[in-house]
Amino acid sequence: MLLSRRICVAGLAIAALPARLIAAPPTASALGTTGMTAITDDLWIKQIDRHNWLFTTTAPIDGGVIYPANGLVHRHGDTFTLVDPGWTPAQGEALIAWCERSFGKTPSGAIITHFHADRAAALPVLERAGIPVHMLALTRALLNGVMDSAQALPDPFAESAFGLECYYPGAGHSPDNIVLWDADERLLFGGCFLKDAAADSIGNLSDASIPAWRDSLERVAARYPHIRTIIPGHGPVGGDAIGRTRALLAAG
Repeated sequence: MLLSRRICVAGLAIAALPARLIAAPPTASALGTTGMTAITDDLWIKQIDRHNWLFTTTAPIDGGVIYPANGLVHRHGDTFTLVDPGWTPAQGEALIAWCERSFGKTPSGAIITHFHADRAAALPVLERAGIPVHMLALTRALLNGVMDSAQALPDPFAESAFGLECYYPGAGHSPDNIVLWDADERLLFGGCFLKDAAADSIGNLSDASIPAWRDSLERVAARYPHIRTIIPGHGPVGGDAIGRTRALLAAG
């Protein structure tokens, strides 16, 4: 899921959102999991296993309805990585500050799973903070100069410096969507490539290819047959997100 417009320049995603987010729980879907701690009015976080903290950020879309998006703080040794750090620069700043308070250090890096604003809007904050960012070369191109300093991940997949396998299965929700695999925890971060297990719609298709998505989904299912936890891009963790995404794509 994403804002209705692409993020093509650094100011576009910021301008597309009100200056002040609504201080209320999400109304379009649930947070990523129960028992999350509010860090700000629009950021919640919870540790979900030994290496990962799930966070949910929110922003008003579609006439002011507040919508959540999931991201991850991943620990690998003594390093911490931000995955898809929020809808807004302010949320990116809050996540960096939370890491500094919680772990006594700035995140060592960040991974962006595709070019839409719910994944990439905090990039200017990461760049100012000197945090290395990894994304596909295609993602960097689609961002059209927002962060040319980002390190391009090899295609189709790579073991990143942060202990996560970054896998590009092909186009789907967007031309550049990747998924992330934590082999130690058997955790798959699906981003917007995967819908939550209770989703009733495939969501925004403005940059999607349904036929390609179907094929790409089967590559993910074959590559990761023993998943313990799936984190979808939006909505709660739990259940068969791959099966639900498959069903929604078949219906589409």
